Amino acid sequence: MSSKTTIAFLLVHGAWHDSTTWSKVVPLLEARLPGAISVTVDLPSSGAVPGIDSCEPDYAVVHDAAKKLVEEGKNVIIVMHSYGGLVGTNGSQGLSRQELSKEKKTVEGAVVGMVYISAYVRSLGQSLIEEGMAFRQIGAVDGELKIISMPADDAREAFYHDLPEEEIVHHISKLRPQSLATSFGEGRYEPWNHGVPCLFVLTANDGSIPPVYQEKMAARGKMDVVRVDAAHTVMLSQPEVTADAIIKFATKSQI
Repeated sequence: MSSKTTIAFLLVHGAWHDSTTWSKVVPLLEARLPGAISVTVDLPSSGAVPGIDSCEPDYAVVHDAAKKLVEEGKNVIIVMHSYGGLVGTNGSQGLSRQELSKEKKTVEGAVVGMVYISAYVRSLGQSLIEEGMAFRQIGAVDGELKIISMPADDAREAFYHDLPEEEIVHHISKLRPQSLATSFGEGRYEPWNHGVPCLFVLTANDGSIPPVYQEKMAARGKMDVVRVDAAHTVMLSQPEVTADAIIKFATKSQI
């Protein structure tokens, strides 16, 4: 990596949440890696009522943010949580150094790393719902409004059961309806096949995505794995551990 090139972390939240998911991690990343910057996005599918009709607006938000950073000469690491794995992956298409070189782009920056935090990893053409339906079902579907709402009890067990009670109540209060259409989003890009290093942070006490399935997804992308004894939102319960894993990945990859 050029000494003049800045690492930029682009953080993508999961379903029902917003960019404040990363509020504990962002200052740690920037403090521990001097010169690095962090950018968060808010996905249109979270909070829209009625729900949006596809994942395309989500992909576009990530792609536009990543492309802007690349064009500014940044080496971009996309950090994704849960549903954000599908969005960040598809949204990064065409921005790897390998792909930019083939197109003879002269920009210094590129998407140079992907971090999946209990995040969905999809093969080409595989939908989000395809295997996820085998998990414990959470959320309440409203077909007329095209949304899935998240009841408090479901959220507590699926996302936050290792947080202090006052934090659980706070985060439940911030949850938003999720667009139903996002359940059917499909994988269209595999960054590991385009020279992009990938890391999977596996949450071993996860009430949303079973650890055994996380292992399968990490293997699908031939990823290095960091295992953490945490619930689904490890960036909230163990932000220091989360930040350390991301920083070590960035440093080890020499990106």
